[in-house]
Amino acid sequence: MEGYDMFYNELDKGRGVIIYTQTNLHAEIEDTITGSYNEMIYRSPSSSFDNSSNLNHVLREITSRYPHVLIVGNFNYRDIDWEKETTNTQPGSPCYEFLECVKDCYLIQHVGDYTRYRQHETPSILDLVYTKNEGDINDILVMEPLGKSDHVSLKISLNLNIPKKQSNIDTTKEIMKI
Repeated sequence: MEGYDMFYNELDKGRGVIIYTQTNLHAEIEDTITGSYNEMIYRSPSSSFDNSSNLNHVLREITSRYPHVLIVGNFNYRDIDWEKETTNTQPGSPCYEFLECVKDCYLIQHVGDYTRYRQHETPSILDLVYTKNEGDINDILVMEPLGKSDHVSLKISLNLNIPKKQSNIDTTKEIMKI
C-alpha cells in the first residue's frame, strides 16, 4: 500500500498478521527510548496448551517491563465475550487463562466489532488491539478484508505523544538577531 511500511510475520499456509504504518511515522517494533513496546501476534486456533501458556507469559513479561504497549493480532479465542469480558470456558482452559492474563495485566481491549466472517459460522472477534492506557487509541475503523481473507482489516489511529528532539540552536536568540 502506497504511503505505508509493512511489518509482518512469515507464516505458512497464508496465515499471519500484517501491520501497515504510515511511512512518515518511521515505526519500529521496539522503542527503548520512550518505553514503548509494539507486538503483533498470531495464535493458531489449533495452538497447544503450552503454546497458549507461553503467550500468556509473554504478555505478562511485556506489560511488566513497558509503560506503553500496543499489542495487535489474531488471537483466535472465539469463546470470549469482549463486551462483558467473560468466557463460558472452564478455569484451566487456554481461553479462560488468556482472559485472566489480560485482566491481570490491566490490558485494555479496544475492538468491539466482529473481525471475522465466514459463511455458515457465527461472526466473531478474533483480531484484537490491546494497550495499557485507554487514551492511546483515538479510533479503530473496520475496513474491507485484504485479498481472500475472511478477517476484516483494522485501521488504528494512535495517540502518539512523541517528545520533540531538542534543538541545539536557541531559536529565540536567532530571531532576535535578525
